[in-house]
Amino acid sequence: MKQTFGITAALEQLGRRQLAVAGAETDVCVLQSVLGLRELGYDVLLLEDCQFSSDPDVEAALRRMYTAGTIPSTYKSIISYSPFLKDLSGSNESLAVFREKPRRGSRE
Repeated sequence: MKQTFGITAALEQLGRRQLAVAGAETDVCVLQSVLGLRELGYDVLLLEDCQFSSDPDVEAALRRMYTAGTIPSTYKSIISYSPFLKDLSGSNESLAVFREKPRRGSRE
């Protein structure tokens, strides 16, 4: 039996149907997470500029995710599109949090 660590229950408690995904090992961990979320009926935005993989060739994984209905996006497009953030948080507070806390190592 596959162990899920309660992630599915935690996502259900959020009551959101749209998720933005960033992560490491695009062709393994991110791929499986995204496919699982799509299978559960979530709308998934893949933040292409927030992905990492030790394998330089992740095109097959990206194609597989996009074929499954994943929407290509970027971190910048998410933080600049406040209606999406409002939908995610129920308010525009998330937008302020994203803009006030630059990522570690960023030049902002």
